[in-house]
Amino acid sequence: MIFGSVAVLFGLTSCDDFLNDNRFPQSSISQTPDFYESEANVQGQTNRFYTDYTGYGNSTSYGAYGMSFLSDDQCGRQSFANWTYTNATASISAFTSPYTEIRGANLIIDGVGKAAFGATAAGKNYIAMARLHRARQYYYLVKYFGDVPYIDYVLDTDSPELYGPRTPRNEVMDNVVADLNYAIENLSLQSNKGAFCKDLASAIKTEVCLFEGTFAKYIEGDNSRAQQYLQMAVAAGEEIAGRYPIGSSIDSYWAIYNTLNTGLNSNSEIIWCRTYSQGLAMHSTIDYTNATDGVGGMTKDAFDSFLFLDGKPLASTSYDTNDKGKLVDYKDAAGNDINSGVTINISDLLAVRDQRLSMCIYDYVFWTGTTWNAPNANGLASSTGYGIKKYNNFSIAQADAQVANKNYTSCPLYWGAKLYVEIAEAKAELGTLTDQDVATYLNPLYARAGLPSQTVSSLSSINDPANNMGVSSLIWEVRRCRRCELMYDGFRFFDLIRWKQLDKMDQNQYPNTRIGANISAWLEEGNDYRNDNGYILSWPDVRNFNNTPASGSPWGLPREYFYPIPTGQIDLNPALTQNPGWAS
Repeated sequence: MIFGSVAVLFGLTSCDDFLNDNRFPQSSISQTPDFYESEANVQGQTNRFYTDYTGYGNSTSYGAYGMSFLSDDQCGRQSFANWTYTNATASISAFTSPYTEIRGANLIIDGVGKAAFGATAAGKNYIAMARLHRARQYYYLVKYFGDVPYIDYVLDTDSPELYGPRTPRNEVMDNVVADLNYAIENLSLQSNKGAFCKDLASAIKTEVCLFEGTFAKYIEGDNSRAQQYLQMAVAAGEEIAGRYPIGSSIDSYWAIYNTLNTGLNSNSEIIWCRTYSQGLAMHSTIDYTNATDGVGGMTKDAFDSFLFLDGKPLASTSYDTNDKGKLVDYKDAAGNDINSGVTINISDLLAVRDQRLSMCIYDYVFWTGTTWNAPNANGLASSTGYGIKKYNNFSIAQADAQVANKNYTSCPLYWGAKLYVEIAEAKAELGTLTDQDVATYLNPLYARAGLPSQTVSSLSSINDPANNMGVSSLIWEVRRCRRCELMYDGFRFFDLIRWKQLDKMDQNQYPNTRIGANISAWLEEGNDYRNDNGYILSWPDVRNFNNTPASGSPWGLPREYFYPIPTGQIDLNPALTQNPGWAS
């Protein structure tokens, strides 16, 4: 089954609570005793799993890419003022929706396991798909909520688990790994960029084990568990890494995010992708990240994280560190005026930086009241002046690029660069990263970005004064590479969680997370867009985390490392209990 052709759904109950999604098996699809004897029926059920990989989003819905407002990488849009939840609420889809998917997976595991062909390679392949899907759902639940009820079979109406307590996260995650191991062993395909396969399961296992290993190390202080999971991350990643080499030019970085239609299926760096097709299955990510009402732009903190071409950070580079840009006329490539007035060009600033930066942002600064026209998108504005260029394929006409549900670039889901930084990070955390590892997993990324090669010693000796996470220079630089490589891709918030660094979103303590481009060259007087040093202030205090109504305290409190358990669920089942710090 290939992405873009998903049509058959589970037909599960739509009730939005854990109890109802699990207590009424008769609410599911009509199944005769021999339903799972038919491979066609089973295939129809497993097709539903593909819709869980949202990529750039479905139609007008949001995807994860370009929408990382809840991090120190982007300052949110006008409507974003506080964290998603400032108080516990009755219903949270991030808690209830995965259980619908888990029930569907359990139905397949149970049904195929009892079918005549269940013990065959074909039967095990379908069970492996379901267990892979179940593993991802529990991984999401644990990331958001910590301890959650673990259910691995189809419940009856009187099953005591319906009213049971939350299962400890360590037990849940151990079961997640068991499901992933089964999937790696029993999926029939080794690799396939659009169908469930062994390499996808290994890539997911690498991500899951890195998350759990670093969470155990920094949040739980459990070094034994951290070692166990980080070693599993390395083993899973190294098993497949050689099959997904990194491209040699910055154009290959651009292609990961901007290939049209089915083109990513032939990209050797892609492990798994979601295919969009013009006129068939489309998304809105280009439109939403190139909007006339303004986008959440890159912060100065994120901008400054990109190294200079000498491989040095802002504090020690040999390059000119001026960040003011040049005041220039608006002109197109042919030299024609495309707007009245002037703007600030930062192409010279980008030319001396890690080339991934120039792939992420435009070489012009634009903000509210001073918009700019991209080659296929007009009237752009950004909260910080830095626009989101990363997902905009300029060959798409404006009539498609700047219109919701008209975008048809395909989306990377698991790919070589993501895998490489995960392996490097796991090894750095284990203390086993070698020069050969740096040469294999980091230097290809540096080379593509126009940066010099590094060694363990050279990374360890950078000693960037900006390192505010209390880790070694080596780990800081590996984290920097991950941040820059995956900028805007939706990973940063949970990276800060697993590293126990949510306080870095405290905008009073770290003011560079709420300012953007330097517009000192702008001559207009009397505007509200810059601070005393000439840097754009994101739409005035749009993301004032420090005045969160529920706590009145800075970010980084223990409660903020987990979402609240929905109070409606606790009302139905008091054994669930609430996460610390969240009043029910």
